[in-house]
Amino acid sequence: MAKIVFHEDDYHTNKTLGALGYVLFFIPLVAAPKSAFGRFCANQGLLFLIAQIALSILAQLFWFIPFLGGIMNALFWVARCLLLFIALYYMYRAMNNDVRELPYIGQYQLIK
Repeated sequence: MAKIVFHEDDYHTNKTLGALGYVLFFIPLVAAPKSAFGRFCANQGLLFLIAQIALSILAQLFWFIPFLGGIMNALFWVARCLLLFIALYYMYRAMNNDVRELPYIGQYQLIK
């Protein structure tokens, strides 16, 4: 995936807000609504949140299957930990001006 470049002033002014957008997507939208960097990070955070919700719903569907439910829930727990690691990794990259889209879901733009 190619690195996405934002205006230098926009990045330096809003890099902390953008990094927080990967965990709480609404923070850059409220604090810096005109920032392209903030909107990008908020969009990635929203996509990340939707992926987490979908994973949680899927895990709940498997909970009621006797043997398979326990195995699948253990796998979903590992997947949730992996998603947390990915969020922290992309926050770190946003703070270091190495902004890229999330793999597989990052190309969708819900916040314009």
